Amino acid sequence: MVQIEKILDEAIEREASDIHLICGLKPKLRIIKDLIDVERF
Repeated sequence: MVQIEKILDEAIEREASDIHLICGLKPKLRIIKDLIDVERF
């Protein structure tokens, strides 16, 4: 199960501007105009 705290922690660490959550896909972070998969999942 995905834990929102882990996603938020990684977003803060990587200075992401957005978090994208889409059913069936890994969470993604927007970092300097690129969408990057959250690595902890």
